[in-house]
Amino acid sequence: MLYPLQFVWRFIDYDEHGPMEWEFRLSRKSTGRSALADIDPIPFARDGEWGAFFDGNDRSGNPPVVVVHYGDTSRSASYSDFVAWLAAAKSESGIGEPPYDRIEADPSYPVAADVSDGYFFCPNCYEANKPLHEYDTAILCESCGTFFNLK
Repeated sequence: MLYPLQFVWRFIDYDEHGPMEWEFRLSRKSTGRSALADIDPIPFARDGEWGAFFDGNDRSGNPPVVVVHYGDTSRSASYSDFVAWLAAAKSESGIGEPPYDRIEADPSYPVAADVSDGYFFCPNCYEANKPLHEYDTAILCESCGTFFNLK
């Protein structure tokens, strides 16, 4: 997902720092991490010393989310589902609904196909688009809904 620079949570990429979250998951019962004791925690996001986990025991297709502080597991929060957690995370980050302020480029999106007179042409539908702000590094095409990088 493409979120603005102000979004404080980062979704876990196993290659970057996922091993710590999975080690925390596996050691939760032996180390007395009570916030996670009754669930099978599946890590998905991190904000510094805070980790967000899905309840892997939930089979509803819409599992609850538990957030814990890695250093002090008595500090925790629960959310009914991902949508509730995401709303709280966006609120904590001071952002609302799209279009976001300061959209960050993502290497998984294609680079803009062509630039002319300040307009960027969508590599998907070739419609001309302008960034909402001069500091944006990515853009959402208004015609087809594709995100693409500007730089």
